[in-house]
Amino acid sequence: MALARDSGRLLAALMVAAVGTTAAAPAPFADTRAAIAEARRAADAVAIVDARVLPQPDLDAALSAHPGFALQAGDVLLLRGTDLISAAISQIGLAPADFSHMAIVGLDPLWDSLEIIEAGVADGVRIQLVEDWLQQSFARFLVLRHEDAAVARAAAVAAYRDAQSRSGEARVYDFALALNDDRRLYCSELIRNAYARAAPAAAPVPVDAALSRVGGLRETYPLAPLGVRTDTVFLPDDLLLDARFRPVLELR
Repeated sequence: MALARDSGRLLAALMVAAVGTTAAAPAPFADTRAAIAEARRAADAVAIVDARVLPQPDLDAALSAHPGFALQAGDVLLLRGTDLISAAISQIGLAPADFSHMAIVGLDPLWDSLEIIEAGVADGVRIQLVEDWLQQSFARFLVLRHEDAAVARAAAVAAYRDAQSRSGEARVYDFALALNDDRRLYCSELIRNAYARAAPAAAPVPVDAALSRVGGLRETYPLAPLGVRTDTVFLPDDLLLDARFRPVLELR
């Protein structure tokens, strides 16, 4: 169901305020995570009792209720699916997450057309038409937008060119979740890689201190069989801790 307009504004305001409290002193990210989670729960409560909230079969139908909204190059799309795999992925960090997947609105510089670029478990790195990507069911969906439109556009082009250049093993999903090895990519790593190419001198997206920890979970199923050896991973929710990105639309 679509998050009601008023509750969406409430969530955006609370999230901006929560992230803003750590901009000067970036240490207490755990407190920021808790504040964002509390803000989302509050917004959910408003949405549930709002009579305007109606069930939507897929993202395309849900977005039709927001005719004034349009995706832009470089937008980062956070998604929570409706299947068990999505639920499992959201639990691989020590702190439970609301989202399990992310993609970026890429830009084909030749035709100046928007495409969805993502790294999925089944298909690896791929380029998909926006209208096709939106034909999927969802439990929660959030659009984050970078504060600098020029950087966002450069990231969109970088994501498109990188995906277009990959073939064979380079397209295969990075099940080891090796964030600093871009020979293969997982969904969040693709986003970080694109923004790193767009602004090489800028801090990584998000900063390393905001990454999720897996701790001893890497020795358990399913992380151990997948070959995960790192203690930190970039989960979709981690991007909420980056003050350079602001929420512009959330649906549920």
